[in-house]
Amino acid sequence: MQLSVNHTNPKDKMLECSKKLLDQLKEQHKGRISHVTQIWTGYDSKFSFRISNFNVEGTICVKEDKLEINGRLPLAARLFKGMIEDTIIKSMKQLVIDCKNKH
Repeated sequence: MQLSVNHTNPKDKMLECSKKLLDQLKEQHKGRISHVTQIWTGYDSKFSFRISNFNVEGTICVKEDKLEINGRLPLAARLFKGMIEDTIIKSMKQLVIDCKNKH
């Protein structure tokens, strides 16, 4: 799973906002997302979480003009790949908008 959203925010500001992405996903999907872990090193993060009893893991990378997420889904979750990707992309887009409006 490779997802990206363009942004025009300063890179450091986008990094600060991106650190909240998984927490926002967890809050929006209470009861479906759990066991969230995230470790940041510079502008890159390794993450993992459970959604609907499936483990998802991957990376978040903040670049000058885009936010990228690369993740691996277990074989059984690939039936829900579209739904999972749509959920993450929607949250990424909202994060970019919220970050731009944040002063």
